[in-house]
Amino acid sequence: MRRLLWILALASLVAVAGCLGGTDDDLDAAEAEEQQAGTGHEMTFANETLIDDTRAGGEPVIATTSEGSLLVSAHPGSTHYHPSDETGHVGSEFVTPTSGQSYLWRSTDDGDTWTHIGTPGAGEAGPRGLGLGISDPDFTVDGDRIYRTDLLALASAPVDWSDDDGQTWVQGNPVASEGVVDRQWLASHNGTVYFTANYFAPDPGRHVLASEDGLVWERRGDLPGDCGADFVASPHDGTLYAGCGDGIAVSTDDAQSWEQHTIPGHEGASARMTEPAVDGAGNVWMAIQENETEMSIAGSPDQGETWPWIHDVTDEVRHALNDTEDLTMMWPWISAGSEGRVAASIYASPTPPPSDEGPDDRSWNVVTVAAMDADTATGPAAHGYPVAEDVHRGPVCQSGTFCQVSSLQGEDSGDRRLGDFFETTIGRDGKLFVTYSDTTTKPEDVVAHPGFVKQTGGPSFIAEDSDYRPTQG
Repeated sequence: MRRLLWILALASLVAVAGCLGGTDDDLDAAEAEEQQAGTGHEMTFANETLIDDTRAGGEPVIATTSEGSLLVSAHPGSTHYHPSDETGHVGSEFVTPTSGQSYLWRSTDDGDTWTHIGTPGAGEAGPRGLGLGISDPDFTVDGDRIYRTDLLALASAPVDWSDDDGQTWVQGNPVASEGVVDRQWLASHNGTVYFTANYFAPDPGRHVLASEDGLVWERRGDLPGDCGADFVASPHDGTLYAGCGDGIAVSTDDAQSWEQHTIPGHEGASARMTEPAVDGAGNVWMAIQENETEMSIAGSPDQGETWPWIHDVTDEVRHALNDTEDLTMMWPWISAGSEGRVAASIYASPTPPPSDEGPDDRSWNVVTVAAMDADTATGPAAHGYPVAEDVHRGPVCQSGTFCQVSSLQGEDSGDRRLGDFFETTIGRDGKLFVTYSDTTTKPEDVVAHPGFVKQTGGPSFIAEDSDYRPTQG
């Protein structure tokens, strides 16, 4: 009888424990619900990898297609060359894969594997089409069509496109810029594609062009002179947002005119090449840096008229780098998902500024600050993550093509292999994808190679009840 009572008592305890603890399926469901709600455990990221260990990868750009594929394109290294420290290394990686265009890779498995896109039927070799160039690629995704631009030695900038999820790029206009330009960008909305660049001739200025088919282009209004960063069209209403040094420029009339807005209290800040990001509620976001020692996230609900959400996230970057006291940061980039869910990423070194000086062994990392509630005036619950560690060592030159002068003289201060920016984007499942430049995996090479890392767990940037699907930035 005593044995029977003991067995019954034990069974009761097991039953109660099951009710309190739940099954593994219950826990998995609860965890998934927390992630979709923007709460739950911290984010996790896969180990960083190289997309390509031969081709150059400075200034990589990334986009998510309507089918969920990932595209990355990068500078072939023509103005990112830095002599190797390895005696006798001739730098064949600089020339052997050259195809007359910026490089382009495609992944259909969230970045687990990548294929370089070349001439149709020729595998990874040769040019993809008419859009020849040697630098400065960019993407924009408009429905099922993906536009891409390249730069042909400042002489012109082509625009080509793909209608088959990035597999082929044979259609295009090889002289879409209609002038001598530098650092061009693309945006698109509902069948219209926009092009902007810094024009040197025949009419200097930061012009904006528009096209309904990518072939025939017409001039629209000019951007303010200090608004040379990337630009984007809101998927909600087509409003155009361009990045400026300390704010944004906005067009609500199809790029015919632009109004500039500065982020209060941050006059003189730098956004470098940062593209504004638009979240699922139509709020516009920017990431800015100041003096290479501070980074802030700023959000506006009314097209830049007011900025009620300005958050200094410098401490989150410090925390990601083991609570470092010394800190140098450069080149912020921001991506947005559902309402108030943003990720600001930046190159950061636990060493004092400036970035173009310092010891040869100073380490640079990619740090992402994620906030699921950035649209709160009291400040978000932001967290910093070192998503890619030790991607570059030494100084970083930020003087553009002038860096090549000191670089060819063997000065470390002329190292421009990283380019001028890197990018992130958010996938269809709400996870963050990051592409950056890596010089440490193959330190003897004279160019950087394209790196990639993806979020594998934690809160989602897309809410469960949202159909918002960002395609860039």
